[in-house]
Amino acid sequence: MEIVSTVGAWQELAETPNASDRVAAWTTSYEARFPSVFDVYYSGWGTRARRREAARQAPVLKNQIVAAEDRACHLLGDC
Repeated sequence: MEIVSTVGAWQELAETPNASDRVAAWTTSYEARFPSVFDVYYSGWGTRARRREAARQAPVLKNQIVAAEDRACHLLGDC
């Protein structure tokens, strides 16, 4: 099983200082890099309506997202 991490791209997005630029980059850069991941995400759990708020909150959530990936990698023993 291949593990696809979006965390590096998330970090890049979170480092975009302007919130409007982050909102625009969410689809053009972040989601565009992982179309298969977001196809699955939006088909089952996620909603596109939350993109704007997620992009705005990215800098605040950056450390939490990185820590969650670290925990997942530890549990999987595969990262």
